Amino acid sequence: IVNFEVIETQGEDGSLLNSTSRPLSSDNDESLDESMRRLAIHEELSGDHSFKATSMSPRSRTPKRNASWSVHSPLAFSTPKSLLHRQCESEKVAFHRIRSSTEIIIKSAAEKDSERPTSASYDLIGGLDKEIQQLRELFEVPIKHPGTFTRFGLKPPRGALLFGPPGTGKTMLARAVAAESKAALVVIDGPQIFSKYYGETEATLRSLFKDAAERAPSIVFIDEIDALCPKRESGTSNQEARAVATLVSLIDSLPLIEDKWVLVLGATNRPNFVDPSLRQPGRLDREIEIGVPTAPGRQQILQKILSNVNHSLSNEDITEIADVAHGLTGADLAAVCADAALRALERNIASKNASDAALSKVVQLTKADMATALRHTKPSAMREVALEIPKVRWSDIGGMKEVKLKLQQVVEWPWKHRDAFIRLGVTPPCGVLLYGPPGCSKTMIAKALATESGLNFIAIKGPELFSKWVGDSERAVRDLFRKARAASPCIIFFDEIDALAVHRGSTSGSSNVGDRVIAQLLTEMDGIEKLEDVILVAATNRPDMIDQALMRPGRLDSIVYVPLPDFDTRKEILHLNLSKKPLGDDVDIEALASKTSGYSGAEVVAVCQEAALLALEEDIDATCIEGRHLEVALKLIQPRISPESVQFYESYWASSQNRHTSRESRVPCSSLHLGGRETTGKFL
Repeated sequence: IVNFEVIETQGEDGSLLNSTSRPLSSDNDESLDESMRRLAIHEELSGDHSFKATSMSPRSRTPKRNASWSVHSPLAFSTPKSLLHRQCESEKVAFHRIRSSTEIIIKSAAEKDSERPTSASYDLIGGLDKEIQQLRELFEVPIKHPGTFTRFGLKPPRGALLFGPPGTGKTMLARAVAAESKAALVVIDGPQIFSKYYGETEATLRSLFKDAAERAPSIVFIDEIDALCPKRESGTSNQEARAVATLVSLIDSLPLIEDKWVLVLGATNRPNFVDPSLRQPGRLDREIEIGVPTAPGRQQILQKILSNVNHSLSNEDITEIADVAHGLTGADLAAVCADAALRALERNIASKNASDAALSKVVQLTKADMATALRHTKPSAMREVALEIPKVRWSDIGGMKEVKLKLQQVVEWPWKHRDAFIRLGVTPPCGVLLYGPPGCSKTMIAKALATESGLNFIAIKGPELFSKWVGDSERAVRDLFRKARAASPCIIFFDEIDALAVHRGSTSGSSNVGDRVIAQLLTEMDGIEKLEDVILVAATNRPDMIDQALMRPGRLDSIVYVPLPDFDTRKEILHLNLSKKPLGDDVDIEALASKTSGYSGAEVVAVCQEAALLALEEDIDATCIEGRHLEVALKLIQPRISPESVQFYESYWASSQNRHTSRESRVPCSSLHLGGRETTGKFL
């Protein structure tokens, strides 16, 4: 006969996984197989039972806790099967009746979370040294040295709130803190424990906190706390309000007894959505931001991820990859490494017909694998921005050397030559405004800038931010800059910004949504919270319509005039477009360029397209474009930008020079030496 006792087992989140049994005493304990010493049952048990190997028909008793029973023969449990159960009034599973047809499962009990070995450690986390130090001061000192607080009459912190974008390591930090401080970890997943039934959420919270107190010292980690405890507002349900009140009460009632500390650690991607009562002193009063890692942080993360991977990357290669992985979080970098490893594996499988053991020794991750995976990995903060950037290069834009150089100075140089800017104490410009007649490649220039700079790129059309609902437009502006900060370094491109930033007071109506949007835009660009590693590039055909506050230094402080193309630029545009088409011997590009004076870049391209269509209309089997086709196309497509419009832009440029000579005048620049290369151009 083997006597068993009930053991309850709980998971990481504190919920009951199962209640198991183990042998108390046995005459033949040594002969009993280890797998048969565990019998899977649940919390509510039928009372004293005597299981017979022959009939398997014990009597049913009233369910009660901590029951015990005897098993006369271990052979009766040699076949794993399933248990018959029913739903009790307490909504907990209990045995109903065991018959000869009853099937029984035998499995080993899971260990408690506090006893389970964990792989979480500070050594596995890269790029978060400052945050780790803060957490160690808050959590490790009270748990490892509880007498320090008692001796000086101090109260340990109740808890802290970790906030930051997804994938930055908040959950990993919580597990590492618990492992390093030798504390039990009780995990609460906010969305999962929220129940639709009245009182269940509060009961679950009380049960989990009770378990944490019994296992003290312990840490209660509440993931996605904003889902469990949102702000209590007019639209908040009574159920959510009760959950917030219960959690606040539980935190306030945590024991302040030496060696019995229970600390609370919350995590969220949206700290402003958490109820303010939880962020008061004495609760989650310490807030630690876990932001997107910097270039040195990304390097540390990559080194830790690749430490267990067979690769051929040098430290210089890892540094180079980290420098160009703008806006990637730790989870993103792990995805990059996983993708690169798959590419390396596919390459070796295709070239070598070897076994798995042989492949594990042969497969080696290379820099090319990492570069390819990096190009196909989008930062987490950018995934909600559905944007495909055309692969436009500077070489695809004819002429405009001065405009290209200015944009490189404003956007590319602060990242590519950061040391030079720091050495001379130069503050990078916050933004640049491109203005000029329609069809002069302002939008195409912005696309080329995004491709050539390698920075993250968000494109917004001015009217897209407006909403008929009060407050939605301002929220859209805030969300836009939030995404850009999370994906920094980043370029925000505002096309048709005159529709968004019109002069304040010029619009009629009681809502004044335009004025509020401009105010929000100005605040984001140059408010109390400094805008770092985010550059604004705006384009417009009507610079006179833009609010002047937006164009002062510190905002759109670099203004670039994109005029109609001159002769050399038109010649280069024609060459770029006609070089892709078969031409007759009588086509003279220089003569054609001289005849397109006053044409915009878009109109010059339209002439080339029209000539090709005329050749096909004449003969569908035509093999080339002849000069006469281009002559007819010139007659069909006339310049649409009037001399008065050109005069307006020139006058605006002249007046801008007088107002902001230091920023906008065309000052010749002598040869500039950057990184061993000589560049000649003009400053903004």
